[in-house]
Amino acid sequence: MTKSKKFTSKKQRKPAVVSRKTASVYKLARPLQLRTGALTKRVCSISDPFCNAAIGSKWYDDAANKTMPYAARALGVVQTNASGDGSVMVLPGFTYTAAIGTATGSISAFNLATSVIPFTFSPTGYRIVSWGVVLKNITAPLYSSGIVRIRGLSNVNGNGLTSVNSALFNDFHYDIPLQDCKEVAIVGRRFNESHHFFRPPSETNPTGNVVDWQGPGWCPLVIQVGGAPVSQSVIQLEYFFNYELTWDDGDSMSLMTTPAPPSNPMISTASSKVTQAVGNVFIRGIKQAETAVIKAASSYIGGLIGGALGGPGGALAGRSAGYMLSDAMEVD
Repeated sequence: MTKSKKFTSKKQRKPAVVSRKTASVYKLARPLQLRTGALTKRVCSISDPFCNAAIGSKWYDDAANKTMPYAARALGVVQTNASGDGSVMVLPGFTYTAAIGTATGSISAFNLATSVIPFTFSPTGYRIVSWGVVLKNITAPLYSSGIVRIRGLSNVNGNGLTSVNSALFNDFHYDIPLQDCKEVAIVGRRFNESHHFFRPPSETNPTGNVVDWQGPGWCPLVIQVGGAPVSQSVIQLEYFFNYELTWDDGDSMSLMTTPAPPSNPMISTASSKVTQAVGNVFIRGIKQAETAVIKAASSYIGGLIGGALGGPGGALAGRSAGYMLSDAMEVD
């Protein structure tokens, strides 16, 4: 029996042509992925509040005192009035983290702050390592009319926050139809370098009034809904706050504190660069935020340690590192 010949087209037999530059980048990507894995993990832990590495994270500034990491989570809602308007202002701090607003069109009036994360303990000092909010539309699919306005403000304290006009853009802004808010992730923005200072909770917490709020180096956030279904909860808010706490030596909670990680200016600088590059609003949710932070961190770190091709190689490594973060978590 004669065997039939296997015919292949010339196109199939033609070897793939890869440019020398592309080959060099691919060759560099794999070792860069191994070298940047631990550094990417550390950048992610202080840049992305939704990342698994953010739980238990600390700022890399070699603090003199021992500290305790603490991850706080809470739920809230945006409630509309009889006109279909509603708003919430997130005030980064300790305990008091939100103010319910009275919305009329694009104007929201905020008077009283609400404690959405009531703690039963009070540390000597605290600082926020990272924080964020996830928005989810909870209305019926056929009744999801309306617009959601996300506004990041640059106010350093509560002065001027009793009335906010969402038609005036500020630090960052984003408008999205309510029906598309399946999972919108918002990463809190640092206002200045004072965000890594430790503060006593009484210094920044309002006494119930918005004007008493003193910002701990983080921008407040306004979430306003207009033209939505009337007199009901339309958006669920999930708060993510990752704290670093200090305690007096005589307090029993001090037994749970551990030394600060070694100071690493490269990680701190990379975190600042990454958060500026990727933005703050991710309409496709937590996974989009995680992937964006990892790719940007891999590209930046690769550019620092990989030479001329480090940036492209790091970015290429970041594409796979984004899906292999669980492996990078094991690298210390």
